[in-house]
Amino acid sequence: MAGFNTLLAELLGSAVSALNAIVLINNNAVQKCQRSVIYVIFGAGSSAGTFVVEEAPYEGYTGTWAVIATLAWAAVTSVKSANIQGPHGALRIRCSVAMVGGTADVYVRVLA
Repeated sequence: MAGFNTLLAELLGSAVSALNAIVLINNNAVQKCQRSVIYVIFGAGSSAGTFVVEEAPYEGYTGTWAVIATLAWAAVTSVKSANIQGPHGALRIRCSVAMVGGTADVYVRVLA
């Protein structure tokens, strides 16, 4: 993406399917970022599932995290994405509706 340096680009979770499965994003990267792009790729055989992107003031926060994006299943082998302005104290992706009939992969790209 023009004008940005990539701080982090990685697969965060592969074959995620369980309700409330949580994937944390590298805390050092999200505290320095200007923008994050989250991708959820819904796999073959899937027929439902929802992921939420959540933020909190710090990684060990034990209260209810703030939902800043929702990525819901739309079609088999499809991708949903969220572009999020930063920086953040902490950022995570949580499976809020369990995957049905398949799994999803979660990717992130953190830009500065």
